[in-house]
Amino acid sequence: MRDWKGLAKAYDEFVFNFDLNGDFLPLIWWDKSHRNFKRNTFGLPSFVGSTRQGKDGFQEAINCVAAVLGATLVGINKSNQGGHNWVLMCENYYNVDNREYLFLNTANWKTGRSFWYEILPNILFYQLAHYYPDTGNCQSEMRIVADRWYEACVAMGASINPWKVPNFDWTAFNFNSRKPLYNGRWREPDAAAGIAWLEYMAYIKWKEPRYLTAAEWSMQFLQKRVENPFYEILLPYGAYTAARMNAEIG
Repeated sequence: MRDWKGLAKAYDEFVFNFDLNGDFLPLIWWDKSHRNFKRNTFGLPSFVGSTRQGKDGFQEAINCVAAVLGATLVGINKSNQGGHNWVLMCENYYNVDNREYLFLNTANWKTGRSFWYEILPNILFYQLAHYYPDTGNCQSEMRIVADRWYEACVAMGASINPWKVPNFDWTAFNFNSRKPLYNGRWREPDAAAGIAWLEYMAYIKWKEPRYLTAAEWSMQFLQKRVENPFYEILLPYGAYTAARMNAEIG
């Protein structure tokens, strides 16, 4: 079997190295735009040879935060590596300046474009916060994320009395207009799985009943669905959440 742990460590050593020379190297660059927080952060291209490489603000959370999380999972302390706190830099994806108040795919992302770009960064940062709970303002930010996605569920038709589940059969949710939208090309109903995971993790941490309610709404949407809801990476989080909810609350 391939040594995946060793490969993950080698990847971390390679992509976070500013001293490499060669085509497209180094891959990493400093982003000094100070978007959202008055600190430098870093960028990595989502693929080698990208025309966006080196352009501040174009790096993606689904790549950069995932790189920090992946290294953490194989035992690397990314809060103190080479004199840098890479974990704290990931907080720059919490979109404050544009008042979205969510972890999004770039540091200046407007919601209403794609569920998975607007949910997965929150999932990744929730996981980082588990390993580095004292990072920045992550505790309050995580709770705001859970509150905002609960409110999105309500805006998509959910209610407690009478009990109604939200409709996730959309492309995205715009937090400015507080409305879901369909772009006329594709739908991303597996957003329900990502929201279920976020809300259940928030419930486990803070024991706020409405977070459990939102998780149940989301899981029931998936349970009732006939067509395959899979769009991108979010659906496995629903399977995990279902198993854990069944084991922990029945």
